[in-house]
Amino acid sequence: MEYKSWHCGSVTQVSEMFWNLHSRAPDLADDISKWVVANRKGNYMPFGTLACGATTATEFERYWKLATAQRYTNQQKELDK
Repeated sequence: MEYKSWHCGSVTQVSEMFWNLHSRAPDLADDISKWVVANRKGNYMPFGTLACGATTATEFERYWKLATAQRYTNQQKELDK
């Protein structure tokens, strides 16, 4: 397998590899993310951001959708003032 670009800067490459795997084999994502969470050395793995307790891709995606919806609601409230 060849990667055309692999730039993560100062961030771990685990998140990039995880989301790449998630897009190619979503059926493996929950098992892989559970393993990474159990063996990680940083709170940002495997999702690339703090996950508020999520240990699987499914949990993280649910959290992310709720957080995004809440930000949108808060922005709308500010605009309506």
